[in-house]
Amino acid sequence: MNAVALDIETTGLSADDEVTSVAVFGDKVESVYSQTDILKERVLLENLSNIVYGCGKDTMLITFNGQNFRGGFDLPLLRTRFHKHGIAWPFVGMMHLDIYPIIEKLWNTAQPYWQTLDQLLVDDLKKMVQFFGIDGKPKVKQNYIDLISGNANDVEVNKYIREHFDSKIRDINSLKGAYQIITGKDPGEMDGAGAVQLWQQYTETGDTAIIEQIRQYNLDDCKKTLELYEICNQYCSQRDMQPVVL
Repeated sequence: MNAVALDIETTGLSADDEVTSVAVFGDKVESVYSQTDILKERVLLENLSNIVYGCGKDTMLITFNGQNFRGGFDLPLLRTRFHKHGIAWPFVGMMHLDIYPIIEKLWNTAQPYWQTLDQLLVDDLKKMVQFFGIDGKPKVKQNYIDLISGNANDVEVNKYIREHFDSKIRDINSLKGAYQIITGKDPGEMDGAGAVQLWQQYTETGDTAIIEQIRQYNLDDCKKTLELYEICNQYCSQRDMQPVVL
């Protein structure tokens, strides 16, 4: 079966937010469509429809958090936006596999982490102020945080936290986090929130170079998703890798 990854970028997370970029990637297809001053959301969705219709019946759609987590992200939002524009749902009858719940269930993605300044108690922040010899007597927690941040660099702060507090363990199941843990590769610095901020910058400046950044990030996430699918396909049972029909 031909596996094709799908990923979208948006202006936000609400039902009223728009799709700003959509990428599809597989052995036989590599396409990215992004909104610009000329290309609006409706045309972007129509282009996606054309790609989907051209994929063929032997195609399986692969997503990361595309449908399962909290109802999913990519497909639920696409349903809302396709309906808003009166465009027929192009995924009818297509096989779909979301690898997010597979990784969450079957892979150990536990990583140690330390608290950040805003997670520390006021008494702990007071001790940090004294440790760094910082002058000032803040009255509220945020003032302590601001005082420490303004007088000690991130390296010093992180070193102090690691030396004085125990680490905790949490599962890292974001696409970037899971990709880094499972493949050992650098996932890059950009994330979905960063893509939203880039879109805001574009609307303010009209700088088309920003659109290219969003497009590249969108496509890179598709490639990561497909790579993780291929790894899961090697190490997970076929029972766990069963797709559903959209």
